[in-house]
Amino acid sequence: MTDFAAAVRNDLRRLVKGEVHFDDRARAMYSTAACAFEMEPLGVVAPKHARDVVRVVQYCRRHFIAITGRGAGSSVAGQAIGPGIILDFTRHMNRVTAVDRRARTARVQPGVVLGRLNRRLAREGLMFGPDPSSGAFCTLGGMVNTNAGGAHSLKFGTTRDCVTRLKVVLDDGEDAVLERAGPPKRGTRLGEILAGTLGLLRGFSAAISEAAPDAPKNSSGYHLFDVLHGRQADLHRLYCGSEGTLALLTEATLSLAPTPKRRTLAVLGYETGEAACDSVQSILRLGPSALEFVDDSTARLLLSYAPEAARWLGPPGAFLLVEFDDAPPRRLADLKRAAHPRSFLTPSPKEAAEVWRIRKAVSPALERRPGRGRSTRVNEDVCVHPSRVGEYVALVKRLQKKYGYEAAIFGHAGSGNIHVNLFVDTRDVNELERSQVLALEVYRSVKEMRGTMSGEHGDGMLRAPYMREFWGDLYGIFDALKSVFDPAGIFNPGKKLAPKGYRYSQDMRIGLRPAFTDSHVAKLIPIEQHLHRCNGCAKCHTYCPLYLEEPEEFSSPRAKVNLLMAAAQNRIELEELTGDRRFRKHLQACIRCRKCLTECPAGTDLPSIAEGFRSL
Repeated sequence: MTDFAAAVRNDLRRLVKGEVHFDDRARAMYSTAACAFEMEPLGVVAPKHARDVVRVVQYCRRHFIAITGRGAGSSVAGQAIGPGIILDFTRHMNRVTAVDRRARTARVQPGVVLGRLNRRLAREGLMFGPDPSSGAFCTLGGMVNTNAGGAHSLKFGTTRDCVTRLKVVLDDGEDAVLERAGPPKRGTRLGEILAGTLGLLRGFSAAISEAAPDAPKNSSGYHLFDVLHGRQADLHRLYCGSEGTLALLTEATLSLAPTPKRRTLAVLGYETGEAACDSVQSILRLGPSALEFVDDSTARLLLSYAPEAARWLGPPGAFLLVEFDDAPPRRLADLKRAAHPRSFLTPSPKEAAEVWRIRKAVSPALERRPGRGRSTRVNEDVCVHPSRVGEYVALVKRLQKKYGYEAAIFGHAGSGNIHVNLFVDTRDVNELERSQVLALEVYRSVKEMRGTMSGEHGDGMLRAPYMREFWGDLYGIFDALKSVFDPAGIFNPGKKLAPKGYRYSQDMRIGLRPAFTDSHVAKLIPIEQHLHRCNGCAKCHTYCPLYLEEPEEFSSPRAKVNLLMAAAQNRIELEELTGDRRFRKHLQACIRCRKCLTECPAGTDLPSIAEGFRSL
């Protein structure tokens, strides 16, 4: 540890009530997340309450230290990692502070897990509508900051549409409430920010209106498009999707929806993805609550992960999942006539839950694919108007063939949000560069289609290098807005707005992971194949007995993998782990538990890792 790091650690320990960790192991555990990137922080703080957040922000502003807020670390574009202080909100700021059944609202701290919130709301006959695939373990703070959506955003909208009020800490440490506001109050930091924001929104209203995507949802750039109302601005809507780059969230007031009395799922099979896409518009006219697309190539991978799903997915090919809430019985007959599927199945409620479980596991399950190509998210979150889904899928397939890549294609067809995960040999620099050229060609076409680079996952580090070209003149307004909120640049720097010349491949971890041949820790080579399988998705937070008993990152299987990976890369000493009784005790429990073998969608074999470690 450097003298500077030690001084910062000591200062923060005097200032805050929560935990402060600056040791090599903490830095390694928080250096990555469910993303392709790796960046070691200066240290980690788990704030006890909002006052701790205020003190950390004030300290970091004085010393120009970056701050990155973090929930479950389930964001896929690199938003949850950074070079300065990581604020882990899951340890203490994880309470549901109020539920108002009559008003259908809930107040939550940023570390509240969506799955836990919805289990509590179910007793009141309520739910929070947006449901990303990571909903069982992602946090509300992360959902607000990426403007998360999910399969049912077709009915409920994204997180931005379901938030009414936000409490944040501004760059000078001022507590502030973001809601519909105006005119600005003089003498406060929030007043200054509101005045600057209103000036930008009014001064560039024509450019903002012209650049607005023609897509049902958008998480790229800052949301300037529908927040100005005369002399007022919806600051809470503007904040949603800002990825912690404008302020730090400490509480959100959510708008809730009644739980549907009955949900009906239909699985529609097609020979090709093109045929499935051709049915999207006719299905949308029936008013489904969800309309999901899985291409034939992705379906094959899914069946290798869950062969039991063959009884639902029908013959080989692409398929659509169509769900209706509280629909009349005749709706399924209407659907069958409108959609022209090759196969048509209606799973029971229990079977439907299993189908959704498998669908939500698609992204991490792609890590199971054999071969050198790793699942990457180069251009994985494009959103276009639903009428252009078939056009976009055809574009992607044409470019795959042109550049010689295979890909998994799936996503929320009903809202035009298609995920494309390219399989790239991340150890090959030329192949990495070629994948970025492909992405640029995709984004240029998407811009012509008036779509957006991200429908729900955000820009992070992944899409930041493309922002200038994609958004054109609007990029300068984004940059000006960032300066209005955060002139010192301490809030999650490098996300959304990348330094000129930045190429995200310079911070990629998946290119480094297999590089054990240069490691001085040759003992770890036998378990290398198991270590690089983990994609950091955080699902292990839902099933690992150790984590459920001790909900801190050190107890999670993901942390074990990251620590061993750091040792293999000589970022921490292997002896720090072999000599740690708690670490060895945890891995011994993994040998007995074996839940990762059945529950981890990426297929990370913790028992084999633990056996290999025990022999060191």
